[in-house]
Amino acid sequence: MYRKTVLQLKGLLENKKISSVELMKAYLQRIKQVDEQIQAYITLQEEEILLQSAQEADQRRSQGKAGILEGIPMAVSDNICTQGMKTTGASFMLNSFVPPYQATVVEKYLEEGAILVGKLDMDEFGIHSPYSIAKVRNPWNLQMTLGSSGGGSSAAVAAEEIPFALGVDGGGDLRQPAHFCGCFALKPTYGRVSRYGLISVAPSFEQIGSVTKTVEDMDLLMGLLTGKDSKDPTTHSQPWVPLEKDLAISEMKIALPHFSDLFPCRPSIQKHIHKVASQLETLGARVEEVELPMLSYVPSMYQILTSAEASSNLARIDGIRYGHRAERYDDLSDLYQKTRQEGFGLGVKEKILFGTYVLSASHYETYYQKALKLRTLLYQETNQIFQSYHMILTPVIPFPVWNREEKKSVQDYYWKDMYTAIANLTGFPALSIPTRDRIEGVPIGFQLIGQAGKEHQLLQVAYTYEQQEGISKRKEKSW
Repeated sequence: MYRKTVLQLKGLLENKKISSVELMKAYLQRIKQVDEQIQAYITLQEEEILLQSAQEADQRRSQGKAGILEGIPMAVSDNICTQGMKTTGASFMLNSFVPPYQATVVEKYLEEGAILVGKLDMDEFGIHSPYSIAKVRNPWNLQMTLGSSGGGSSAAVAAEEIPFALGVDGGGDLRQPAHFCGCFALKPTYGRVSRYGLISVAPSFEQIGSVTKTVEDMDLLMGLLTGKDSKDPTTHSQPWVPLEKDLAISEMKIALPHFSDLFPCRPSIQKHIHKVASQLETLGARVEEVELPMLSYVPSMYQILTSAEASSNLARIDGIRYGHRAERYDDLSDLYQKTRQEGFGLGVKEKILFGTYVLSASHYETYYQKALKLRTLLYQETNQIFQSYHMILTPVIPFPVWNREEKKSVQDYYWKDMYTAIANLTGFPALSIPTRDRIEGVPIGFQLIGQAGKEHQLLQVAYTYEQQEGISKRKEKSW
């Protein structure tokens, strides 16, 4: 039962083939069976409460009051606030924080009858670094990495501990783990989905998105999240365009940025992307190589700007109003210093220090202001490509999967986000799509970046590819 997609579960529940209580028991049993290995969850709701919620969902369905997701379990990343349920951002700094309010995205799904099972593991505050301490493992190969900070969402879906999950993508945090877990992950257009209730680190980069097993599930779930939210002034009311299953992609023109010696994209990854390009051409799309000169600057501007925003945004987490507070201190200044020293991990401290450095008066123009100008140029260059092409095809990560115990070089961490960060720097939507290929037994996928507000085009190409390649029908698992 737990192997079904959201739409399949929805059909079974609507036709009364199963009950919400039976479904919840199946997922709770699955979590007990595999999560000791996967460690996808940070916090689980109490079993009695979940079964009571499932029983209430069955009652609403019998009364004809069922929502679109009535009785279907879900889980969310631990940096999305959940009223009455601990939300830590995977940080010791917020080890006891219980939000008094609900994130808009959680509220929307709960209003449609979904049942929140728990909170998913991630790197501290979504900051991935050589010092990352997330416990979550890759279900396909427990020794291999998940690639980025939002790994709990993809691992839980891939291990079938939950049918879908919500997470935050600030530079590839959803798309990279999905790429290594054989899942779909969408970073929507900036402003498509409300960020109210998100423990934000880099607000001009972050968007909340879904991780799913299929394109159809993605279309359904993201359609429920979009829209204007008075609590988030960055949102807009552009309507969601639903997936058209019978629409051909023969008129789609796809740009493939030329692989340059200026940046280290491994030959095996280049070969894989050229294979995907050939597959898409077989399906009717037209793929052409283009130049994207600004690509080599993406890692620099991404690191500078996200660090600057993190330095500013994390300043509010100081142990005064909530979270961890040092027990011994001499004065207020000492309290701040010791609290943040004890509460933050090395990766977060490094991010804050670098951000403070680039924002300092002596370096503001040299680094921060220059990065802002480059960001504008990247947007203009990418948007220029969209004048002739519907979307852009890229790798998700420029090198193959690596062992989680392997300490990647600073240079590798520098280049890791070069393709995924394009979408966060420009605000354009991007979708990570799995393939049937494997490296070290771990799935490998590809990325499509689309025009603002045109997620439906990405989903259309992904759906056609998924159906042709049979991605969602594969049976083999490594666990």
